[in-house]
Amino acid sequence: MSSSGLDAVELPETFTRAILRGDDGEGRRWLEALPRLAADVLREWGLARDGGLRHGHCGIVLPVRRGGEPLALKLTRVDAWNAHEAVALRMWAGDGVVQLVDARPEEGVLLLERLDPDRDLRTAPIGEALIVAGDLLRRLYVAKPGELDLPGFTVELKDTIDELEGSLREGTEDRRTLAWARSMLGTRFEGVANTDLHYENVLAGSREPWLVVDPKVAVAPIGFGIAPLLWNRTEEIASELGLQAAFDLLVERTGADRELALECTRLRCLAYAGWTRRKGFTRLPENARRISDALR
Repeated sequence: MSSSGLDAVELPETFTRAILRGDDGEGRRWLEALPRLAADVLREWGLARDGGLRHGHCGIVLPVRRGGEPLALKLTRVDAWNAHEAVALRMWAGDGVVQLVDARPEEGVLLLERLDPDRDLRTAPIGEALIVAGDLLRRLYVAKPGELDLPGFTVELKDTIDELEGSLREGTEDRRTLAWARSMLGTRFEGVANTDLHYENVLAGSREPWLVVDPKVAVAPIGFGIAPLLWNRTEEIASELGLQAAFDLLVERTGADRELALECTRLRCLAYAGWTRRKGFTRLPENARRISDALR
């Protein structure tokens, strides 16, 4: 295999552990095929390696060049959570998001403009970060996207309901939120929202100061995207602004329907508390519950 692939790069242990956690064999097969896939794409697209590998929970990013142009090659294990990334990036066409240059979406391969991986929105003061992220959430909301094959609100609700049911407390607030979510099953929305916009997924760019990466999209109300901006940097938000004030600011910046955003945020925070507890986290479940309890 050519040294332009991954043969000379040892995948970080943290990355392989994340892929293999709860693996049914598919993750291991994907990891084994990854060096060949990378080498093939680099060759076919005329790309040269240009720096060290970075990774998230389900994919890697390689800095590359094509001619003199700096780009980023992303290779991701495709699942229901990220399967629509290329569709979303094509829909936005670089407006507020990283520019998609080329894609083999069925293989989880994306060629992207290169942003600054060392500067994300976590480096900005929390007040500024909330405004930037809220404005981006609103900007990326597409009211009538046309005929795109994207998950609907019912799909998002079912997943969230399943998670909440598995961690339900006896308190009336959990049960009221669960009843609201069930009542919304079958509700149709026309807009497309980014449901996983958070500070680590907003990187510094050259075309614009901040650009969104790693979008997760669904046909859903814009308020469904607010929760991740509260369950990340929670301590800073609570101490510097207050959770209620931060939520109100995000409602204002996004233009979300306040009551719908409130219910969506409570629901997602309660489900997130259960999910993070199952994964073995300690502080994250407490913060998510704290947010849900604080909002009115």
